[in-house]
Amino acid sequence: MQILSLLTNVREIKHAVVSDLAGTLLESMGESDAETIGAVMGYTAAAINDVGAALGLGELQRISYAGKAQSCVVTMLDENVVATFIDPSTSMAAVEKKIDGALRR
Repeated sequence: MQILSLLTNVREIKHAVVSDLAGTLLESMGESDAETIGAVMGYTAAAINDVGAALGLGELQRISYAGKAQSCVVTMLDENVVATFIDPSTSMAAVEKKIDGALRR
């Protein structure tokens, strides 16, 4: 499945990376260091899944974080980690809603 093709109508996305939980790069769009980002995001999502299991929270669905230079919405789609990067001035809640709609969640 081409996951990033589902996100083409989410105009706020500057670049995106899809990896599996092992950190293997599956897809990328507009990112020159996609392999590193995929590896870090895969590892991070797997670690947070472990924390969620230990705390009884269940599996990770989404992480959103903002920095000065950019913000990132990380969404789990089955066993795939979808990391989308947006401008920090953009409403993350609005982008999260658009991503969920595009991924039909």
